[in-house]
Amino acid sequence: MNKLAHGPVTAAFATACGCLWAILLVLEQTAARMLESAPLPAFARLCFNFRPILLVLPLLAAAYCVFVWVRKSNGHKSWMAYFATTMYALVLLGFPVALAGWVLLVQFVELLAKR
Repeated sequence: MNKLAHGPVTAAFATACGCLWAILLVLEQTAARMLESAPLPAFARLCFNFRPILLVLPLLAAAYCVFVWVRKSNGHKSWMAYFATTMYALVLLGFPVALAGWVLLVQFVELLAKR
């Protein structure tokens, strides 16, 4: 049971990272259309440049999951530590994505107010 629990945790982590990646992609494309004349905020550009990390992290998590599945059980290690680590990583990755969206929204509202 302990080894099998790593699979759904990895799948949930990969799905959430994919959603964060898609959110950043949509934010970037929307910002490029809406903010044609103004430069993007530096933090938003930084987040857009780090978007490939959101695709690499699930691969690392999947590699660890495969490692757990194929190794012999040396002791009873709980899957909860793996779950906590992946969810902590999602929180750490989700905050900058949300902040990048907020920064773009604020800039868009400021540009609308100037028009």
